[in-house]
Amino acid sequence: MKEAAKLHREAMDYADAAEEERIRGNKDKSLSLARLALDKETQAANLVADFDALEPTRSVLHRSAASLALECGEYRLAEKLIGRALSGEPPDEITEELRELYSHVCDVGLQNAESRMSAWDFLFFSSILPFVWLLFLSTIAWFIFPPVSPMEKIMMIFFVFISLSSSILLERFLTSPRIFHKPMGFFRGAWFAVYKRALLINR
Repeated sequence: MKEAAKLHREAMDYADAAEEERIRGNKDKSLSLARLALDKETQAANLVADFDALEPTRSVLHRSAASLALECGEYRLAEKLIGRALSGEPPDEITEELRELYSHVCDVGLQNAESRMSAWDFLFFSSILPFVWLLFLSTIAWFIFPPVSPMEKIMMIFFVFISLSSSILLERFLTSPRIFHKPMGFFRGAWFAVYKRALLINR
C-alpha cells in the first residue's frame, strides 16, 4: 500500500508538470511527462488490483490511470483499466464516474479513428462503394426480372439512376463519423425501392 501511495504521488507530480508544459505550449514535452505519469499510476493500480477490500483506493487509482491513458491516447489501456475498476466493488459515485469516463474514452477513440480516415476512404465509402453495390444488385435484378418492352427498360434504367443518385447524395450529406462503419445503410433503402419496382413491372 505504501508503494502504491508513493507511485501515485510520483504520477501526480509528473501529471502536474505535464499540465504546466501543456499550458506553455510544449506539446511534445507535455505528452512525454504525461506518459511517465501514466506509467507510475498504472503501476500503482496494478499493485492494488487484486484487493477489493482496498476500496475506494483501488477504483480511484484505476480511474486516475484511465484518465491519464486517455490523455496519452492509449484508449485500449484506458478501457482495460476502467473494466478492471468496475470488476471490483467501487462506491456508487465512483462507479458512475467510471462509466462516464468509459463513454468519453469511446467517443474520443472513435473521433481519432475517424480523423485518420483519408480522403480516399471517404470517397470510397461515400460514392464508389454505393455505386458498385447498386450496379451489382441492379444487374442481378435485370436478369431476374428482365424488362420486356422498351418502356419497361426505360423505367428500369430511370429508377436505377434515381436510386443511385439519391444514394450518393445521401452518403455525401448524411454520412457522419459515427456511421462510417455502416456505409451501406443509406443506400439499402434506395435499392429496396428499385427491387419493389421491378416486381411491379414484371407482374
